[in-house]
Amino acid sequence: MAHEPHHHPLTQARLGDNSTTEHASKLETPVEIRERAENTLGMLIENLPMGLIITDERGQITDLNESSLRMFGYSRQELLAQTVEILLPEHLRNSHQTHRGSYTKHPHARPMGIGMELFARRKDGSEFPVEVSLGPLASNHGMLVSSTIVDITERKKIEQQLRLAQRMEAIGQLAGGIAHDFNNLLAVIIGSADIILDELPQGHALAKKIEMIRKASSSAADLVRQLLAFSRQQMVQPVVLDIKKIVERTRAMLQRLIGEDIELTVLMEDSVGSIKADPGQIEQLLLNLAVNARDAMPKGGHLTIQACNVELDESEKRKHHPVVPGPYVMLAVEDTGCGMGPKTQARIFDPFFSTKELGKGTGLGLATVYGIVKQTGGYIWVYSEVNQGTVFKVYLPRTDQAVQPAEREQPEVRALQGSETILLVEDSESLLEMAREYLESIGYTVLGAVSGEKALQWAREYAGPIHLLLTDVVMPEMSGPELAKRLALLRPGMKTMLTSGYTDEAISRQGIFDSSVAFIQKPYRPKALARKIREVLDGTPADIQITSLKK
Repeated sequence: MAHEPHHHPLTQARLGDNSTTEHASKLETPVEIRERAENTLGMLIENLPMGLIITDERGQITDLNESSLRMFGYSRQELLAQTVEILLPEHLRNSHQTHRGSYTKHPHARPMGIGMELFARRKDGSEFPVEVSLGPLASNHGMLVSSTIVDITERKKIEQQLRLAQRMEAIGQLAGGIAHDFNNLLAVIIGSADIILDELPQGHALAKKIEMIRKASSSAADLVRQLLAFSRQQMVQPVVLDIKKIVERTRAMLQRLIGEDIELTVLMEDSVGSIKADPGQIEQLLLNLAVNARDAMPKGGHLTIQACNVELDESEKRKHHPVVPGPYVMLAVEDTGCGMGPKTQARIFDPFFSTKELGKGTGLGLATVYGIVKQTGGYIWVYSEVNQGTVFKVYLPRTDQAVQPAEREQPEVRALQGSETILLVEDSESLLEMAREYLESIGYTVLGAVSGEKALQWAREYAGPIHLLLTDVVMPEMSGPELAKRLALLRPGMKTMLTSGYTDEAISRQGIFDSSVAFIQKPYRPKALARKIREVLDGTPADIQITSLKK
């Protein structure tokens, strides 16, 4: 940038009238050397990336650099001789005048990093956060003040995103912490209700009430699953998916869900890539976003679902910290509904936060979406304005792996009964009793143990064969995987099946197991447990044995 000789007060203050050169150049006079130094320093100041404003004792702007003009949107002529308060929102101007007067009486350097954070105002009226550092300057014209100004808008965005991530992580840990005990309790309630219903004669007066207990317990179990989805600690089975097929498969269901007064448009890029995710979770993500859009359009409207390939680069990383640059599939769900203000957007993914009337929703729909996206390794951002609609943009990592063909549905196991011996290890005595009673009722011999040590004792002392170890994963003193490894030495022919109400994160700390391991998530229904046991014992639908318990 070309400059005519322009003597910044800052350069004058630094060089002063007493500056001299020890050796005059043969080609330049001392005056010329001084002017060249001032011009060089002036050019440096003009091209600083942060704003630099010089004010006098009255607060009037005597000089400023080019970055300040770009930052605030004024020309140099518009700002010179104006008081610096022109660059502040109106509600801050009076208090700033007071602070400025105090600073003039007691000037001191306030460097960047410990500077003041406040809001500044551009010429167009928009406000933005800045950090300001101050420094007194001595000059021939009295005391001057240099103000170095940095626009910290992007930094504030990053800090807000970090706070959100930390809050989500804390809530997620809380959700994961209660899952084990809560799922154990639900397993007892659901299992006992099922057993009672099976034993009651058809048409019994208590059957309806027991059914109500069972349904309420199942709803509670669904709430736990949603909390675990939010906390990114749900048991998942990721496979390579064609996102277009997932959307098309759920399209009819989505249309029924949103109703006839909302028009549904699906836009799929022909070359949209594949993702690796749990298919059930991706379907749940679509359904939850569609329900949220429907509720935002009570009088009807337009819902658009779009998918395309995108590349997140370094600019997106700076805008949405933290972001891993690379190839993604972008799934956008856009509605023409009532929209949201900034305060609602800040809490939209919080569990149990809802703008609906009390009793009209759990507040877990979008929290579940957030958890699914994070567990899949992606990102979700919301763009919304009041009365202008909302768009959720979901970015899921793209993969070059081939889409896996859908497995054929396995025929229903006809017989749930059995005559084998099961070593049942469960640290919840009530759940142990319920499961043992049910399994014995369908023909099994059950050896119950509330700890790993008791299970080892059974394995050493029981005279007959033990066909299956059914053990909880996370237990005091000895984990299920550790117990399985020790029992494999005592009972090498015994098969193993694991169960847990904990999240996969907690399970992984006890010993990671792969897809070859038989597993059933708590709370389970008694018949589901019996069906899984028969699959393991019979080797159907696959030869499911515990072949890998990684340390």
